[in-house]
Amino acid sequence: MAASTAACMAGSDPAKIWQLPDTAGMKHEVIMVGGRSAFDNAIRLTGAKLVLVEGPEDIANAITDNTAMIYTTDLGDKLVREVAIAREQGVPMLLDDAAGIPPADNLKLYAQMKIDLYTFSGGQGPTGTSMAVVSC
Repeated sequence: MAASTAACMAGSDPAKIWQLPDTAGMKHEVIMVGGRSAFDNAIRLTGAKLVLVEGPEDIANAITDNTAMIYTTDLGDKLVREVAIAREQGVPMLLDDAAGIPPADNLKLYAQMKIDLYTFSGGQGPTGTSMAVVSC
């Protein structure tokens, strides 16, 4: 989640990459749908400022010139609406579907939905190992 956030803020500009977590002069706000999560520190360690919104209906009004990314854990119809807003506004979205694998078909589903970034940490086995996937 930190790498995704940093990429959305700094892009491929080497000066901005090395500047982080100092976000002066770059987009640095991350809209977090549904409120804080146990993992939002991964986003904040990049220097990002969280902008909390309750649901999809609040996203468009929260977007400013400083918005770098939208973060959500929503699925189903809410996710479809959020993806449409993100596309319309030209803001990348990170979906955190922690327990989204299995089924592996979610990889295809999120690619077909054209979600910019998505991550999984589910599929934990008896050894306590987990898997994380990020796609652009």
